[in-house]
Amino acid sequence: MAAEKAKKYYTDLAYPTAFSGRSNLERETKGEVSKKEWDKYLTKNRVFTQYHPMRHKFKRLRVIGSSLNTHTHFDLMDLKKLKNVNNYSYCLVGVCVLSKVCKVAPVFDKSKKSMEKAFDIILPKFKPGILNIFHDRGKEFICLKDYFKKKDINQCATKSFHACYAELYIKLLKQKLFRRMSYYNDLNWVDHIDAIAETLNNSPNRSLPSSMTPNEVSLNNVQEVWNHLYLKETKKHRQKFFVGDRCRIVYDKDAFTKSHFSNFSDEVYQIHKVVKGNPTTYFIKNMSGRPLKRRFYAPEMVKTILDKETEFRVEKVLKTKTVNKIKYFFCKFVGLSQEYNEWIPENNFV
Repeated sequence: MAAEKAKKYYTDLAYPTAFSGRSNLERETKGEVSKKEWDKYLTKNRVFTQYHPMRHKFKRLRVIGSSLNTHTHFDLMDLKKLKNVNNYSYCLVGVCVLSKVCKVAPVFDKSKKSMEKAFDIILPKFKPGILNIFHDRGKEFICLKDYFKKKDINQCATKSFHACYAELYIKLLKQKLFRRMSYYNDLNWVDHIDAIAETLNNSPNRSLPSSMTPNEVSLNNVQEVWNHLYLKETKKHRQKFFVGDRCRIVYDKDAFTKSHFSNFSDEVYQIHKVVKGNPTTYFIKNMSGRPLKRRFYAPEMVKTILDKETEFRVEKVLKTKTVNKIKYFFCKFVGLSQEYNEWIPENNFV
């Protein structure tokens, strides 16, 4: 009875609660449908779970550097509008995760040759040498696989948060760079970008012990810095999902994607491993039992229930057949790969 009421209030446009958010539904139907009953209904509802609001900003796992320059973030600072004055379109920015030391090099364009030339300039500036490089999935970095292999440097292309330290320092560099340009009425950045980077390296950094500057971090005090950064006590995060729970995962979207499109997948996944931490993360597998390589944060998933009433939208009917006077359709489902194509009896369609 409660399920029928919940369905009526959520799907019938005669009610102002139709296709509303959870809080509005609970408030407007107080006394008729309980929070527990709403939770049960909405968790099973395909539309509600697929259009659940998504979060872009949430706490993620920390990036931990083992020692000096073992983990470095790289990204390109876009300065194309000043190319006529400087003859360079970009500036390569590298930041050590542990010491926060920043190094830069001008880049003519995004070609493989120009990128290799820029890395030939910037890599010797990091002492001791770099072991691991993190960057976004831009082709200008991906094409350097053989280059890094020759240099004995491990290359890692990040997806969800990009090279966050490099992006932060690009913001700081641009702030100082454009203030200098405004003061001197001079658009030349190539001759001054190294000096600007050094002003950041010689400025006290709040994340380092005793407001130490990045340039003051050395092999002699690196253990003290590491302990200060990573041995602090942190609060444990509440575990939102458990092994066996079903969920939909968030689509890859940026902050400017239209909100009227669905945010979460048609395919339903299952939690198969929980990694407790700050925050807790989850490994999932698809409906075929194949694990996905990456781990997921709780805000990247929405809980759902998979049962006989679960709806899957048919994208295309590929074949038909009749068995014992029952008509079957071989269907391709929306959002699911061809491995999930299946024969469905006619009476299973809504």
